[in-house]
Amino acid sequence: MFRIFRTFCLSALLLFALPAVLRGQVASGSGDAAFTFGYTHVKGVTSSSHYVLGGSGAFNFSHYVAAGFEYTYTPLGSETLSIITDSGNQRTYGGFGRFSLVAPGRITPYLLAGGGAVNEKEVFATNIFITTASQSGYYYALGAGASIFGGRHWGVRPELRYEHQQFGANNRLNLNAFGQNDIQLTVQLFYQGGGK
Repeated sequence: MFRIFRTFCLSALLLFALPAVLRGQVASGSGDAAFTFGYTHVKGVTSSSHYVLGGSGAFNFSHYVAAGFEYTYTPLGSETLSIITDSGNQRTYGGFGRFSLVAPGRITPYLLAGGGAVNEKEVFATNIFITTASQSGYYYALGAGASIFGGRHWGVRPELRYEHQQFGANNRLNLNAFGQNDIQLTVQLFYQGGGK
C-alpha cells in the first residue's frame, strides 16, 4: 500500500508541480475544492495501515487564512474467520482552519487545525445473518502542508497531520469508550476559483 501511495505522490509532483510556469496565488475571497488521497495509521480489522479518501471545500478569507469543511472515508479492512466475515470503515466530517506561513506564492506552506465528528462501523456477516456495530465520537487534528500551484487555479497539497479520535461508549452493544491517535499523510488535488 505504501508503494502505491509513494508512486502516486511522485506522479502528482511530476505532473503538477514541475511543469508549472505560472505563479500561483491564494486569492482573498476565493474558494477551493479538493480531492484527497492518502495513507493513515489507524487500528483496523486486519492491520493499522489503510488508505484514506476524501474531499474538502474552503473559503479564503485573506491571503493567510482559510476555513472550510472536510470529509474522509477509510476502509479498515476485512477478515474471514471460520464462517464469519468482519469488515469495517471509518468516516470523519468536520471543519478546519488553514493558516499560511508566508506571503502567497507558487509554493505556500501552511499550518492546519481542525475538528469534527467521527464514526466507526463494523459489519459481521455470515451466509445466514448480517449485524453491525458502530461507535461515534469526535476528532481534532493538527497538521502542516504546502499548497503547490501547477497553474493559476490548480495544484497539489501534500499534508501531514496528527489526529486524535475519541469514541463514546455504546451501552446497547456493550462497547467501551476509547480514544486513538492517527497519523495521516495525504495529497490533495485542488482547484481554486474566484477571488481578487
